[in-house]
Amino acid sequence: MHLTLYQTAQRLYAVRQTVGREGQEEFRVLKLDRTSPTLDACEDPTPYTKPQIQRLLAAIHAGNRHIGGLQLVCDASAIVGVVQLLEGPYLLLVTRRRYLGAICGHKVYGIDATALLPILCPATHRAAYGTQHASTAEQRYRKLLAGVQLTKDFFFSYSWPVHQTAQRTFAQPPAEEWDEAAAAEAFEAKSVWNEFLSRPLREALGDSAARWVVPLAHGFFQQRPLALLGRTLHLTLVARRSRQFAGTRYLKRGVTDAGYCANDVEVEQMVEAGVDWKSGQPLVSSMVQVRGSIPLHWAQQPDSSIMKPEILLHRFDPLYAATRRHFDQLREQYGEPVCVLDLVKRVERRPRESVLGREYATAIRFLNQRLAPGQQRVQYQAFDLSHRARIAKTHLLSDLQRLQEPVLAATGIFVSVNAGGGGGRGGGGSSAVGPAREQRGVLRTNCIDSLDRTNVGQFTHGMLALGQQLHALGISETAWLDPNSSLARHLMDAYEAMGHTLALQYGGSEAHSTFFQRQRGDWEAATQSRDLLTTVRRFYSNAYTDAEKQDGVNLFLGVFQPAPGKPHLWELGGDSYLHTGERRASRWRSGGGGGCDGCDGGKVHAWVGGDKFRTSSEILVPRARLLCCSRARRQSW
Repeated sequence: MHLTLYQTAQRLYAVRQTVGREGQEEFRVLKLDRTSPTLDACEDPTPYTKPQIQRLLAAIHAGNRHIGGLQLVCDASAIVGVVQLLEGPYLLLVTRRRYLGAICGHKVYGIDATALLPILCPATHRAAYGTQHASTAEQRYRKLLAGVQLTKDFFFSYSWPVHQTAQRTFAQPPAEEWDEAAAAEAFEAKSVWNEFLSRPLREALGDSAARWVVPLAHGFFQQRPLALLGRTLHLTLVARRSRQFAGTRYLKRGVTDAGYCANDVEVEQMVEAGVDWKSGQPLVSSMVQVRGSIPLHWAQQPDSSIMKPEILLHRFDPLYAATRRHFDQLREQYGEPVCVLDLVKRVERRPRESVLGREYATAIRFLNQRLAPGQQRVQYQAFDLSHRARIAKTHLLSDLQRLQEPVLAATGIFVSVNAGGGGGRGGGGSSAVGPAREQRGVLRTNCIDSLDRTNVGQFTHGMLALGQQLHALGISETAWLDPNSSLARHLMDAYEAMGHTLALQYGGSEAHSTFFQRQRGDWEAATQSRDLLTTVRRFYSNAYTDAEKQDGVNLFLGVFQPAPGKPHLWELGGDSYLHTGERRASRWRSGGGGGCDGCDGGKVHAWVGGDKFRTSSEILVPRARLLCCSRARRQSW
């Protein structure tokens, strides 16, 4: 697809050029009104050939010759959406793309350049706002929006739903191409980041908006060609970051009341082995796992004077309602069982992570005792990776895989055509074509940040899955993958690159990759110096630049929408109420009319130690015990 934008004094025209399977060209026209302060867009229902579109553009030019004619604005690869700030709408365009790889022959692209194109003409802007130049506030909003760097880690495809897993895609009815109705539904997925920006065009154009706006995913995409026993394979690693409760490290922690957790990322590991010669179907296998912040109400206050801020459990949720909603979402999306690998520290001189880890275990134990009919228990496993790495670092890989083997056996993997043997657990390679296998259930891995240790845990699980994937596709005779093989090295490099990318997005620095460096045999002193620099960069980012980065994300996702007479985003001092629907001060009630969340109040008394209370600007913060102010009910950690 290719877009060419033209403008007259009163209209903006986008001409879409596509080439069919047989090489025929088709052109369509989108018209946007430049005289309206709000978006006014419509699509010409007529498809045009090349001679017809040339005659149409010539006629538009001739009809507007007295006011400047038809002018070429720019070429574009896709439309991201419409940005509505304080002074009229803008069209956000992808002007240059780069090829990242292909899934089942469908190309996937990254973004090399973008453009924010004002739709309003200068005369209308001057009449509506008193000047043809943008105000100071408008310019600042545009600068914040530019802080969401679309050229780094966003990707899209014209014909493949990159926002969803291969298993879900193969489960849909086959079609010649990705139809417009399916593309329109795609924007509701939590991994599509331009849902809000695309909404004005989707409302104006209906299902035909899918011809103009592409779903944009954020996270990581890398594809590596491999050769094994004379066969060419493609290993693809995709990470899809959720737009729900998205943001930066210390500003987005825990879970919302709706069950959305911070730093929520779906990781899919795909292996493509060409086409099955008997069925004619693509030979594809995938395994999906997720990572995310611990789904409790907790936070850390960023402080430029403290390297590691205190972990604060800041709300009393006696029924763990938000945690329950989160696991219900996982069950709905991936099936059962839901397995949890908790990598937070258990051995600490001063309890920090261990307090949160114990509360997480308590929450899951509580929920497992109160399951809905037909639900399976959440399988919880704690593993102090940091402590284990110090006392037995040479056995870390095998120790992790020993925990993950039963999980992989329970959830399985997806295989489009089952050309291997024995479900990946034995038997020789077989040419018999069987029914496709599905993954049912998911492994959820976390540490305190769900970055560094989590990446190690997901890599070891991915290595186990890769052996089964190769076996199920009939490529390998065994489901075991040698950790010292070249395939394992390629997989490790891919996961290390993904870890760095996701850490930069959420934490502001590259990931701590001591495990991967030791696996490669890097010099220990160089490893320690790199980790020290990573710690310093992450501290600086969290203390000084994350707040502005968070404002840009909130603006891009529509969490905050500018409006005349409304406080500006940078005047709020925080974004807590943007997610809860109430301002910070509303959590407090003077006198004795408060109460905890369990008794429909909003006030919690907490002790740090002895008889002393601890407070923060938002909430009274528990460290050891909580007291419900109306019921005098205590909970020990």
